[in-house]
Amino acid sequence: MAPKLHARVVKGKTVSTSTLVDQIADASTFNRGELAGMLSAVSEAMARQLAEGNCVELEGIGFFSPSVKCQESKEETVIHAASVRFGTVRFRASTWLKEKMAGMRLLRKRKSAAIPERTAEEKRAMALLFLKTHSSMTRTEYERLTGCAKTRAIRDLNSWIENGLIRRFGKGTKVVYLAP
Repeated sequence: MAPKLHARVVKGKTVSTSTLVDQIADASTFNRGELAGMLSAVSEAMARQLAEGNCVELEGIGFFSPSVKCQESKEETVIHAASVRFGTVRFRASTWLKEKMAGMRLLRKRKSAAIPERTAEEKRAMALLFLKTHSSMTRTEYERLTGCAKTRAIRDLNSWIENGLIRRFGKGTKVVYLAP
């Protein structure tokens, strides 16, 4: 029986705020400082509103809402204010943004020829060079960069954390790796 096939997004690079500021400044009459200041002010105002439990809508972008978490229990007495804590900020894209994304260019990815195995030193050098030009790196980006499998990538990254070459930030699916 043939395996089931499905579509998946091949993630590109992470675009930084400064890159967005540069693009907007080049296409508008705002200067980079004004744009950076506006984005910082929006970020601060959003944080205040979300901390108050409000949902924030940025027209053309989407909706941001706070969530909370606590220990699961069937007894009401276990769940109280002290046991509830901030969970995460959820995002739901606006209809306009989803419509813009519908025009995204799609390509069929061809199976690539096997990449020759790189030495540990080559992979370390590639990762550190990547971190010099990018603010962070995901495990998936490391896999794509070096051509190694997921389990090998995890072993490499964990080893470098233990040796102080890189730092881990985040948890679960939101982990990124940073220069020390």
